[in-house]
Amino acid sequence: MAKYIKKKITMCINNVEKGGAEKQFLYIYDYLKNHYEVNIILTNKKGIKNLDKNIKKKITVGFINYFFFVLNKKPDVVLFFLPKTYILFGLISLIFPKLKKIMFRRSLNYYQSNFIIKYLEVFLHKFTQLICSNSLAAKKELIDNEKVSDEKIFILKNFIDNEKYKESTELKINKKCLNFLCTSNFIDYKGHKLILETFNNLKTKLNWRIYFLGKKSNFNFNLIKSIAKKYNFDHKVFHINGLSSNIKYPNFKFGLLFSKNESFPNAILEYLKLNLDVIAYNTGDIKRLMKNEGLIFSTRNAQKIAMKMDTYLVKKRKKIKTLQLNKIIHPYQNKKLFLILKNKIDSLCVD
Repeated sequence: MAKYIKKKITMCINNVEKGGAEKQFLYIYDYLKNHYEVNIILTNKKGIKNLDKNIKKKITVGFINYFFFVLNKKPDVVLFFLPKTYILFGLISLIFPKLKKIMFRRSLNYYQSNFIIKYLEVFLHKFTQLICSNSLAAKKELIDNEKVSDEKIFILKNFIDNEKYKESTELKINKKCLNFLCTSNFIDYKGHKLILETFNNLKTKLNWRIYFLGKKSNFNFNLIKSIAKKYNFDHKVFHINGLSSNIKYPNFKFGLLFSKNESFPNAILEYLKLNLDVIAYNTGDIKRLMKNEGLIFSTRNAQKIAMKMDTYLVKKRKKIKTLQLNKIIHPYQNKKLFLILKNKIDSLCVD
């Protein structure tokens, strides 16, 4: 009987320092390694030290090493995550015409102001067999703005694990305050300034606090504090360095997401897992995901958002709210989500 040989898959991303794309990257790796021989190639070493030793063995770093890896190991399919990786490794991949390629689009791309990067992405689409988006909104943008055919695109929704959070003895949250959590990378377009401007316009008499979650190395948190100081509430703004399965925030009530470029954000899934009410800007598939739950607004005007929030915050949370939020998140905790990706990879590997 002939020996079964696993197909070889190479996954490429900038690094594994955890943001939304990186989390999904590792979820996908964890699934695919059960079906294929999977290797990882990064552009830099950020985040590697935090990984399991078995994953570390599968990692190669650098664009030159990518060239020699493809030349010598001859993978069947390569997966590109994030624009920088797509352009850098995608251009090198043109040297290998037999190599099958899948690009993952994880956000709306209209924020990309660099014409050269935009042009290179559209150019590479012509040589990429499949493009995976995580929302209908991103798919529509690919078709309308980047002229990708509908047949080339498939949708893989974001996944989130169902591990239970545990109590943390390190983090103390004031139970007497109305506590808001904002978990997103400290990048300008994520809307942190708009959050502060909105809270400056709130009329509520409730005592509130905002906890911004993210790595300080990626953003100058002093800027957040200085803006908050201008509004005379810098004492209500705090920083949290990380969110993991070892930490629970039992006294948070609301999750904030004011970014205007999200496609299908991890932050929303994390808020649902934490059983938080969601207050978010209506972009990507957020409204479709949330159905009729939470406060989803379509304006970037801080005063108008504040008016909506003032009305929303006085509403008493219904007893069935937890059940409703669990119903929303449950389909995204099922690993059957990844079957569509496996089927697409298999279709490219047909001899």
